[in-house]
Amino acid sequence: MLAFLLLFGLSYAFAASCSDLKLETRAVEVRAGSKATFAFYLHNNSNERFYIDRAYAFDFSDGISTQALRWDKVALAGNEAAIVVSIEAFEDAEQKDRNAFLQVRGHFLSGKECHYYELKSDFPVEVISEKINVEELEKKPEYCELFEIVMPNTIRIYNSGTLDFIVKNYSNQEAKIYVDAENASVYTYFYLVPARTIANKTLRIESDASEATIEFTIDLGACGITKQYLYVINEAMQMPSEIQQANEQDVEMSYVLMKDVNGYIISVTLRNLSENVIQGELFVTVPANWQAEGANVVLNPYEEQIIDLHIIPAEESGVFNFDVVFNYDSVSKSKEVTIELAKEKVPAVGFATFAAAGILAGIIVVVIILIIGTAGEKRIREPWQEVAK
Repeated sequence: MLAFLLLFGLSYAFAASCSDLKLETRAVEVRAGSKATFAFYLHNNSNERFYIDRAYAFDFSDGISTQALRWDKVALAGNEAAIVVSIEAFEDAEQKDRNAFLQVRGHFLSGKECHYYELKSDFPVEVISEKINVEELEKKPEYCELFEIVMPNTIRIYNSGTLDFIVKNYSNQEAKIYVDAENASVYTYFYLVPARTIANKTLRIESDASEATIEFTIDLGACGITKQYLYVINEAMQMPSEIQQANEQDVEMSYVLMKDVNGYIISVTLRNLSENVIQGELFVTVPANWQAEGANVVLNPYEEQIIDLHIIPAEESGVFNFDVVFNYDSVSKSKEVTIELAKEKVPAVGFATFAAAGILAGIIVVVIILIIGTAGEKRIREPWQEVAK
């Protein structure tokens, strides 16, 4: 029981509360006879996602009209949601300070609701009635060409995804970016990028359609309004395209067989004759006890590759036939290879060799005997030979 109460107390202590939400507004200026839009923010300081069900902007003043144009539908935990408010000042509006009001209602992911009276803020509106000096405005450069949104033309998602993009606003105008989605939903509908700044932005996208379009409307003040589009492809909803069956005519194969120090090299040429990528395995069906290399091959459309495979035969003789094979997409393409291995010739040792060796040995013996005999003759002499001397 104590554990249950402790768990209940902890969950209650960390539960999201409306006091975790803060509505941020500020003083604004509107020129008489014109309309302006402003971005205010709802800060979510809780640990839960907050959904904005409705935003309401109004005033009780003469000479102006205030309304909430659009708002982000979700403020993620620890993040913020933008609320775009439009204020129109009538042509005959007097130049004086007025007040406008902004209220929000919504609910947390847990179901906890927050009402208008809990999320409200007022802000001053100043109407400026003095005439615009057109000549002075023309003298001031706007640098409109220095504005750019850096993003891809197309992204792929799987039912949901995130777009990261960069807003480079080096112009002298404040950039207001409105987001609309066709066949998709987005979490953010408005971005405000001050003049002469660069900002990294993120857009969360969800879609249950196969394709969607995101429209960005850029209001760059005196530089005018432009649009930019993002195309979304939902891979989860894409129908599998008809797969073209590969056939033997898609690949052309030839080879050259060369002798190597350790055996042979078979140099195989593969040419992709189709417009599809072909991936397969190249190998040689050599006899048992032989060694041969193989290779995995990827051929881009109309690509040609030369692949060298080493073959080391076993120590045997004869004529051997086998295949070099390229298997791809349930297709097997092969070429026959023939290698002839001859027995190594051992030098013959016959009768003539032995006879020649015997004769040579006999000659050597005779020479030795003659040498010995000559030496003995010099040492042994008869007595009468000594006297005569």
